[in-house]
Amino acid sequence: MPRVAGVWESESTVLMKKPSVPFWLLPNVLSLDAPVVAVLWQDLLARSEGVEPRASGRAVLFLTVWAIYLADRLLDARLSPQAVEAPRHRFYREHWRAAAGLLALVASLDLLVTVLWLRPSIFLSGMLVFAAVGVYFGLIHWLGSPAVPKELAAALLFAAGVQLVPWSLAPGLSAMGSAHFAGFFGLCFSNLVMIELWEWRGSAAGADRPNALTLLAGSAMYWLLGVLVLVSAIRWSDPASWAIALSAMALAGLWASSTRLSPDVRRVCADAALLTPCLVFLLR
Repeated sequence: MPRVAGVWESESTVLMKKPSVPFWLLPNVLSLDAPVVAVLWQDLLARSEGVEPRASGRAVLFLTVWAIYLADRLLDARLSPQAVEAPRHRFYREHWRAAAGLLALVASLDLLVTVLWLRPSIFLSGMLVFAAVGVYFGLIHWLGSPAVPKELAAALLFAAGVQLVPWSLAPGLSAMGSAHFAGFFGLCFSNLVMIELWEWRGSAAGADRPNALTLLAGSAMYWLLGVLVLVSAIRWSDPASWAIALSAMALAGLWASSTRLSPDVRRVCADAALLTPCLVFLLR
């Protein structure tokens, strides 16, 4: 079968002919994978700094991340449909009202838990991250192409939100905590770069070319992930370092085998590669 830029040429046909969403793709389409990843890494990174997250902090992070992703998808759905669309884009375009109602419900629950149960120190720190997210939304959705690549900005904001609890409660982030933050940021950036390049290569002719930094990161993906593995291996006995190294290896393996997988499977696997804290919790 002929290929285009290393991706199955029939990819567009597959996406266009699927009217329904398979059940195993629903967490991704409904944007539930990101908040799950966020809560797992929050718990792991906070415990590495000697901080015990509360249920309220976990709930607010889950709901906030979910609301941000829902809002981002709904804003994307306002744009003119492309000849080839990923399932999540098509889903929000076809079910815009229902998704908007879900966003309102999630945002309301988030506000309720924040006001009634969230610790003040975390709330104040969270407002700074939330303001940065607002700037990001303005740059991406209202001003077009930002000066900073969207994958870089999104990865930094996501990692900062996850690290919010130890930043707010620990007396000072340790050197190891800073290394954990850098490693998790690297995983998030790699995940977003992969997805962006896959979707660009599988899109119709004339789709916007990714930012130069995204293209550079894609060409150096094995080097980037290899550095994460090597640096994390120095403290292999540390649970968070172990999880970072495993996720980096999983992403590298996925990048190597991506042309043999369907677009939907690739995207699910890219997010599943960040679920390694589950293994750490199980083996404790």
